[in-house]
Amino acid sequence: MKSLKGILKETGFDEIINSTISCSDVHIALFDADHKHIQSFLGSNTKNKNGIVCNAFTGSCINCNHRIENDFSANLPVSELQCSHNKYLLYFPIGTNNKKKGYFIVEGIKYERINNKINIESDSENISKILLISSKNIAEKLLKNQVEIPQNTTKIDIDSVPEAIYIMNSDGIFLDVNSTAEAMYGYTKEEFRGKTPEFVSAKNKNSVENTSKILEHVFITGEPQQFEYWGRRKNGEEFPKLVAVKRGEYNGQRVLVVSGIDISEKFSYIQSLETSERNYREIFHATGDAIFIHNAITAKIEDINESCLKMFGYDLKEEVLKLPIEAFSKNDESYNGALALKMIEKARTTGKHQFEWISKRKNGTLFWSEVSLQQSFINRQEKILALVRNIDDRKKAELGALKVKNQFETLFQKISIPLIISRFDSPIPIVNQAFKATFGYTEADIDCDATWWIKAYPNEKYRQKAQIQWKHDIDEACKNNCETVKREYVVTGKDGSKIPVEIVGKISEDFLLVVLHDLRKQKENERALNKKTQDLELANKTKDKFFSIIAHDLRGPFNALLGFSDILKLSAAELDRDLIEQYATIINDTAQQSFNLLENLLEWAGMQQSTIAFNPETHILSEIVDRELRLLNEQAAGKSIYIKNHVDRALQVLCDKHMIGTTIRNLVNNAIKFSHTTSCIEITAKRVIILNHHWIKVTIKDHGVGIAKENIRKLFQMQHTFSTDGTQKEKGCGFGLVLCKEFIDMHNGLIFVESKEGKGTRISFTIRESV
Repeated sequence: MKSLKGILKETGFDEIINSTISCSDVHIALFDADHKHIQSFLGSNTKNKNGIVCNAFTGSCINCNHRIENDFSANLPVSELQCSHNKYLLYFPIGTNNKKKGYFIVEGIKYERINNKINIESDSENISKILLISSKNIAEKLLKNQVEIPQNTTKIDIDSVPEAIYIMNSDGIFLDVNSTAEAMYGYTKEEFRGKTPEFVSAKNKNSVENTSKILEHVFITGEPQQFEYWGRRKNGEEFPKLVAVKRGEYNGQRVLVVSGIDISEKFSYIQSLETSERNYREIFHATGDAIFIHNAITAKIEDINESCLKMFGYDLKEEVLKLPIEAFSKNDESYNGALALKMIEKARTTGKHQFEWISKRKNGTLFWSEVSLQQSFINRQEKILALVRNIDDRKKAELGALKVKNQFETLFQKISIPLIISRFDSPIPIVNQAFKATFGYTEADIDCDATWWIKAYPNEKYRQKAQIQWKHDIDEACKNNCETVKREYVVTGKDGSKIPVEIVGKISEDFLLVVLHDLRKQKENERALNKKTQDLELANKTKDKFFSIIAHDLRGPFNALLGFSDILKLSAAELDRDLIEQYATIINDTAQQSFNLLENLLEWAGMQQSTIAFNPETHILSEIVDRELRLLNEQAAGKSIYIKNHVDRALQVLCDKHMIGTTIRNLVNNAIKFSHTTSCIEITAKRVIILNHHWIKVTIKDHGVGIAKENIRKLFQMQHTFSTDGTQKEKGCGFGLVLCKEFIDMHNGLIFVESKEGKGTRISFTIRESV
């Protein structure tokens, strides 16, 4: 069994109890865990310092508000403690006329009474927690379970603080100190407790009245204070220290927390500074920079040097000392007295501060200055030294350079060619508006080479090739002292578009200027030029073919006409009637063939020269077909070929009837030419929908010799026109199909062939239905 005194000392309860008793003559009561008894007060005093007996207390259970009342002096058991909880709040009078109250949280502990002494049955871990509460509001919240009871509140570790710490009550009495304070003065904690600051004060160097006022002011208002104080160690040594006083709470009691720092070295330094001040006075006046000495608290000017008068245009020092700080500033939103005071306060906080400022002379002229503020101590007083240097010429040069830079940046942004500037000392490039408009990328998108290359060249193989080429070009340019590199690439825009560019790099010592020429228009022009070249080549081939047709295909028929006509002319009297009819038939067929060919040639030539007008109108398709068939019936009858017109009489088309008629005539003529005798040719038409538009598909089908697969693609090309003899050795040049293709193209239609050798041919074309 441990004694109560020993356990209380182990757990820190003794400090709370002792400080409470010494401070306010409060007595501590203890409950047992079962709430059956209450033990009388601890401590030897029964009266407070005003002679008032503190013998009444009231208790309330924190959980259920069960109340108890008892008299300390009676030391009676409390039989009415019937609730099942073990935590109570006790409060009782403290101080003069019982106007103040002290509040304690008490958790019950088991004890036994032997010869009027208290012994604890359990170990120190089960000791009750006692917490001093200074506010009745907090106490009432505790009663309602609204405030969590702090853990381990029996002792605050002030020994961990490096400064000397003193805990004092409202009367200025030491309640506790830390080990640093013990070492500073040489006294123990026990020697400090119960003493006032006079106990450690140097003789005749501190005002007891002023110290008391400061402590009282802090305790009442809570406003921290700082002052210098001369202390006296146990060995009699006196020393200066800097004291800071704050209001706080210590183990649940409102106290003054005082920290002290030995400033002996700083004090000696200030003394040596004062001694050497005279040595710097000559430098103070000899320097070319203006120097102001300000009072650190009021910021009032206390002294200046000769250079200050010259720089600001004043004659007398006394004139300057009367002026406020704003008299030396431009005095606008950016440079005024209020801001100058903030600069001085910053120098006081950090020790020094430097900035640029627009200063004002006596005559009102302005100049740029560089101001350096330095905290200092002169004659034990804190000062701010302001050194002002005229940098007007330098600043004007900087502003001029900035203006040129801004003009360059404006010009850079207005140039219509995409530009990139990459500084060798920065990974972030600069791009102009033309670059953003062309490629869609901003500086954020090309913040470094790695991401830029991946975005601009997403194809890995192409990217690697481009990187190798570009690096090689740059290295070679640097090696050969060449300022320009040039290479064509295809850059991928932010929207995924492929943009051909010519990249030109201009190398300087500090940066690389990259000019990107957009080659899209150039490439389009090149493609257009190539197309025109191809068209010219095709035109030349067409011309050659045209003359070839005229030279060959027209000469042959006319030779036949001339030959047979000569025979008839010279031998008509000698020839029998059948032979004359045979020659006449040959002459007629040849003339008809030559006429058809000549007519096709003339129409095609007219189309090439744009002399044939395209005049689409609404027509009944079957009427166009009938008109053309009437011209071909005799030719078909000569081979006993039957032509069936299946075109619906109700179908109407939007077309140039001359062009479509020529197309039908040529296609049916070819069908007759390559059909066998006694065979049939069918013409059909039906409605089809292509790309949401109504079309008529016209088909001419024969049962003739058919067309070889490799020759089908040559049918509608001028440079590949070819012809084979018909089933009765009819001649042709294949030029009619070329004409058909161009007529159908003008109608935005399609023409196509389906054929098998020996099975016949099906040629179809589409034309818009008139709806």
